[in-house]
Amino acid sequence: MYTLITGAHKNVGDFLIVERGKQLLRRYANGKEFLEFDNQIPLTNHLKEINKTNAIILCGGPGYTQNLFRNYPFLRNIDKIKVPVIPFAVGWCGHPADNPDKFSFSDDSKSVLEYIHKNCEFSSCRDKIMKEILKRQGIENVLMTGDTALYDLKSIGKKFTLPRKIRKVAVSVAQHPGQYHQNIYLLEQVKQTFPEAELICCFHRNLKADKFTPETTAKGAQKIAQSARKLGYRVVDASYDTSKIEFYRECDLHIGYRVHAHIFFLSIRKPTFLLQEDGRGLALSKTVSLPDIPAWNRRIPESLRGRGYRLRIDYYLGKIFQNKNAVDDIMRYIKNELRNNFPHFQEMDKVIDDYHRIMIKFLKTLP
Repeated sequence: MYTLITGAHKNVGDFLIVERGKQLLRRYANGKEFLEFDNQIPLTNHLKEINKTNAIILCGGPGYTQNLFRNYPFLRNIDKIKVPVIPFAVGWCGHPADNPDKFSFSDDSKSVLEYIHKNCEFSSCRDKIMKEILKRQGIENVLMTGDTALYDLKSIGKKFTLPRKIRKVAVSVAQHPGQYHQNIYLLEQVKQTFPEAELICCFHRNLKADKFTPETTAKGAQKIAQSARKLGYRVVDASYDTSKIEFYRECDLHIGYRVHAHIFFLSIRKPTFLLQEDGRGLALSKTVSLPDIPAWNRRIPESLRGRGYRLRIDYYLGKIFQNKNAVDDIMRYIKNELRNNFPHFQEMDKVIDDYHRIMIKFLKTLP
């Protein structure tokens, strides 16, 4: 039995990470049963049962931040934990997106990371940027396995499906309200490029207000949904439930902003085109060697971004900082792929299968 630390709250991509992480642990490790906790729980009252499990597995997500305790507060009491703590496909938080070389851990976080890596054979990270960051910190027993969501076990060993005709297209929507105009322009350009196709506009989170989505953010998403419907799109709210994105399997390709929509399509061996919202998209593009198309010209300063998350502030920041050529660039890229039978995806199955072998190697080292 493993203790599984997860961060799935609303974003369907986070639920996909956990779902596929469990599938991998069951298939290749001793993951028959799981003791599962949210990553924000201190765990102090659960140490007795946790210490009876084989290990604590930090299951995926962008958990590596400058202050490690922000995502894993229980690590403050690591001296009371008697079993190994093992990062499993954990990635870089994505900031500073414009310069990952500037990322560093706090001294306390670095000490905990060193302790973790002294007590496991390997950890696993999900992208090349994260592996380099850890290497700069002197931590080298790390395997770059890719994201857990990259592995649809039914698709391992299969070639990519490269469509001759585009009948159904999924477009995933940006999380940041400041991307409103860029989102609409993307929806318009996809409609213009594929006028005969069935079009689906998918929200991985934020379409409805709740404790994870402020009312102002939800209103911005609803404006995008309204515009999408006017353009003839079917709108899907995929939050909380991976079954809501199973329709991706019926689509010919994906275009959009959400990293785990992009990963889902890669996992089922279908073409996908990502506009990078932040450094997490950049890290994925570098890991699978696909073109780098940022949605932003440069990073919005942390002192401004998300302060109160008021829609009117983010709306104007988006107009200032967005890459005004992003949509034209990605549509040009897509058209080139269509004309030339998807050259960027001809060998992608081998890339993913190679990472899958590294993932198996990591999982076989787990206690």
